[in-house]
Amino acid sequence: MKRLYDRILAKAGNPWEPPVLIVAFGDSVTQGMTTLVEQLHDEVYHARFRRLLETRYPLSTFSVINAGVSGQTACGALSLLDRDVISHQPALTLVAFGLNDAWNGLDGLADYVGALTTIVERILSETTSDVVLLTPNAMNVRPPAWSTGEERRGFEASAALQTTGVLAAYAQAVRDLASRFNLPCADVYSAWVAAAGRGIDTDEWLANQMNHPTADAHAIPAALLMDLAIDAEAVSAAAART
Repeated sequence: MKRLYDRILAKAGNPWEPPVLIVAFGDSVTQGMTTLVEQLHDEVYHARFRRLLETRYPLSTFSVINAGVSGQTACGALSLLDRDVISHQPALTLVAFGLNDAWNGLDGLADYVGALTTIVERILSETTSDVVLLTPNAMNVRPPAWSTGEERRGFEASAALQTTGVLAAYAQAVRDLASRFNLPCADVYSAWVAAAGRGIDTDEWLANQMNHPTADAHAIPAALLMDLAIDAEAVSAAAART
């Protein structure tokens, strides 16, 4: 995340510099959806990340473009890449897809990887932006007790994606792609799995009880992103000393 940190320093050193621009490119989680009729604005993970950056770097200013689209997949996002990312030439692009793609099952994994690969390649070749890939959060592991009929079957289907390893395979594909391109990865999925391993009922972290995190759960990717930013700061400081 050298580009991000360079822009932070530039803005801190010269107030006439433009704000440090971040684009959050993703699905309904990035958009900030909780239920079908409610949307987060100040508590979505990238807004939380912006506030963490502002606290650590008070002489810089930060702007975040929320390019999350409810229902979006990596394949569908290709048509929006020019408009929502490349045209803005951000310092940092957050790429977060997978929850909707996973409904295509393991048969859809190759298309998912292909689309993410194109997204990454184009951002890296057509902008100077840093890129961070985010794995999706976990889905529900059981249908809620109150659900019945067709609605319950929907919850059962999403739970199957979680419990049979389908969503885990999509998360692993993100990790593999990050490794292939030597990109940082905010591994949200692993954080949720680790929490479940500690006995936490992560279904309670889902506002719609299927795949949309609660406001509090958005703190997880925000913290992971901030850890990556601090790592970039440390690397830059070490390089400056040599």
